[in-house]
Amino acid sequence: MPVLESGGIYLAECEGKAVGFGHAENGEIHAVFVDPDWVGKGVGRRLLQRGIDGISAEGAGQVFLKATLNAVGFYRTFGFIETGPTSFDCNGVDIPAIRMTLQSPSSQP
Repeated sequence: MPVLESGGIYLAECEGKAVGFGHAENGEIHAVFVDPDWVGKGVGRRLLQRGIDGISAEGAGQVFLKATLNAVGFYRTFGFIETGPTSFDCNGVDIPAIRMTLQSPSSQP
């Protein structure tokens, strides 16, 4: 499953079909999205690791993200810790989230 990149955005592809994408730059994971048909197949793990690696290469000592409530457990498996409640706007709708931080990013599970 190749990961195609452009700037801070990267795309996971399988057999010519986009199966997920991520966005990470300036010390923050902005997005990790996986096609529902591909959840549980390692796509999210690979996309998140790509983001962590890119941020680590920037020389950042920490990685930040805003996790939707259903994704907190996923990010914990990578060593992210919860630092407090937050939210983000999605087309005028306030979505509850948890701010999370990874100290000293490196290769994770």
